[in-house]
Amino acid sequence: ITMLTEVSGLSQAAALVGKSVSASVARTADPTTGMPRTNEVVSGVVTQVTFEDSGAIAHLDNGRQVPMKSVKAVG
Repeated sequence: ITMLTEVSGLSQAAALVGKSVSASVARTADPTTGMPRTNEVVSGVVTQVTFEDSGAIAHLDNGRQVPMKSVKAVG
């Protein structure tokens, strides 16, 4: 089952190469107050996808890298 899940994730992630995506990425806490900050919205075209222990990572044409689980919209 684990292998099937990984293969399915690979297929889904690979299908996003060349597509425009938007993602909501968590930001670190405010260094002055320690309070959490709102997520940052990141957009770009997926140029490649890599896989790490934490999951699939989308590499965008603007140099940003976002976890696939953070992608909220495609197109």
